[in-house]
Amino acid sequence: MSVEIHNLGDSNPGGRVSFTGPEFLDYVSQNHVFEDAIANAQEDSLYTSGEGTERFQGSAITPNILEFFGMKPVLGRAAQAADYEPGAPPTFVLRYKTWVSQQDARHTSVRSSRCGMSKTSPR
Repeated sequence: MSVEIHNLGDSNPGGRVSFTGPEFLDYVSQNHVFEDAIANAQEDSLYTSGEGTERFQGSAITPNILEFFGMKPVLGRAAQAADYEPGAPPTFVLRYKTWVSQQDARHTSVRSSRCGMSKTSPR
């Protein structure tokens, strides 16, 4: 499900489905209908190793996104509230398929204190 917000001052049909961070937080703070809300913003991520640098399609996510979809990390941990605090060290969730195809499923390529790995969607 996505939320579309229509500006009543605009005569065009439809509305906006993407929001800035502050707009999303404002929406969540005023929400009295939904139990929870999540968001993501796609952005490229660079992974640097001894073999060079690779670009992956990434997403900035809101806390509890894995729990929202009923998913648990296969390895490591899910993102925690402390990960979103200013000055927190960077963390990431690596998709299982990417870990297998790009890292040959090496446990040494993942520091479990810094990330989790999602394997399947419940749908």
